[in-house]
Amino acid sequence: MKLICINYLIHALLILYDAGDYDVIIKAGETKIQNISCILRARSPSFKDEVKLTEQPCEDILKLLIVSNELLLEELV
Repeated sequence: MKLICINYLIHALLILYDAGDYDVIIKAGETKIQNISCILRARSPSFKDEVKLTEQPCEDILKLLIVSNELLLEELV
């Protein structure tokens, strides 16, 4: 029974991706990963809430900038 449910879920996700109904693009250098925000939120706490940089300590913002530079990210949105 679980295998059947997993197969249906996989097919549903493939339909979403094939339809081009993505609402998030993650860029790292030349690589672009298209994704669906509800899936990201469900799988990672990092995507659950919007991060407000004005409410973050300067040290955390500096760390974010250093890491984004190391990953060759062109833009933080």
